[in-house]
Parts: sequence; C-alpha cells; structure tokens
Amino acid sequence: SATATLAIANDEAGSGVAANALVSVDGGADTARAFAGGVVSVPGLGTGLHTLRVRLQDVAGNITAIADSKTINVTVDTTAPALAVNGDFKINGANSGTSTSSNSVNVTIANPAADATQMAIAEGALTCATASYVPLITAFTFNLTGVAQTTRTLSLCMKDRAGNVTASPQ
Repeated sequence: SATATLAIANDEAGSGVAANALVSVDGGADTARAFAGGVVSVPGLGTGLHTLRVRLQDVAGNITAIADSKTINVTVDTTAPALAVNGDFKINGANSGTSTSSNSVNVTIANPAADATQMAIAEGALTCATASYVPLITAFTFNLTGVAQTTRTLSLCMKDRAGNVTASPQ
C-alpha cells in the first residue's frame, strides 16, 4: 500500500481551522486525519485510482460542508515498468553478439514501456534499485571503457513516472 500526502491551503486565518482533516477514500466514511502545517497524510492506499474527499474541521468542531469539500484523484502505481525485451534493446543494430573494434557502440531502445521516463545503462553489472538514472533516450552512442578487444556486457534498467524501477537489468 502507499500513502498520499496532500498539501491543503486554508484561507480562514485565525478561525482555528486545521484541528483535523476528514478524509473519505473512494466514497467511504470520513476518517479524521491529523492536519498539521497544511498537510494531511492518507495511508493504506492500494494500487490504482482513488478519489479522496477532504473536509476540514476547526477547533470548535465546525466541519466544511460536503458541497464545499475538495475532491482529489490519486493514482497509486507500484508496478515496475516492463523492460525492453524481444530484441528491442540493440547494440550496433543487433540483439547480441555484436563485434566492433570501436570504443563506442550505437544503442537503440525501440518500443520502451509507455510509462518509462528514465534509464540507467552501464558497462558490466548494474543494480536497478541503486543505479543513477537519466532521462530516457531511445538512440544514443555509448562509450566503452578501455581499448582491449574483449567481450563486453551492457546492462539497462528503466524507471517510470512513479519511481518504480525494473527488477533486474537487461
């Protein structure tokens, strides 16, 4: 599950508003949540789209009318992006076994996952969870280390808009 953290502006200075936020998740009953510094957290949200209705309660117990409440749609995404597979990650135009005497190779990533926004690529081993990511580029030149002609492995990981990363590199 995930937690949504909402920043809510309050325009009734001095009214004592901010004692609680009453939050309804997906049309359910209002639940009192701590409201401090204009922020309320809503834990326990599962994957998918959720509708949150927020009403404020002041220290005197007055509650925002439902007609004046704020509704916010939140999407929880905990699914890692699908990594380019089936020949979509190519080096010098080939899926694997490419030979070159150059210190650089041309890399193409065709048909990346629709929600993939960042990538990490490295020569040798790469751990997706701790890799350094850059914006996704689908065609670029990668410079190899050293000059010795030997077998090299390039590893690729991807990250989506929600920050989910592929479980293991390709």
